[in-house]
Amino acid sequence: MIVVADASVLVGELLRKRGRDLILHDALRVLVTEHQWSEAEHELRRRLDILVDRGRITAERRAELETDVLGFVKAGAIQSSKRPRMKTSRRSRATACPATRTTGRRSRLRSR
Repeated sequence: MIVVADASVLVGELLRKRGRDLILHDALRVLVTEHQWSEAEHELRRRLDILVDRGRITAERRAELETDVLGFVKAGAIQSSKRPRMKTSRRSRATACPATRTTGRRSRLRSR
């Protein structure tokens, strides 16, 4: 099974023993883009700092957790890959999200 999750969900699971055990399960494959993993690393450090500041974990435990979690990529439990690039024409990029460009344009597009 392949699971797709955003960075904050991934970090939330990686900070829990149950989540780490789940990610290590043979039937599960976790694949993230390099960009997502970069966000996850940032979020991980931010959350670990908060836990230390609130006195929930010690600085030593923080270092252990960070090492363990970052080791998931090195061990292959979480696979990181480059984000695939989609080829689009200049016109399709300009109209990719027309509803946010100007007010009233959305209704004109629907009537076409």
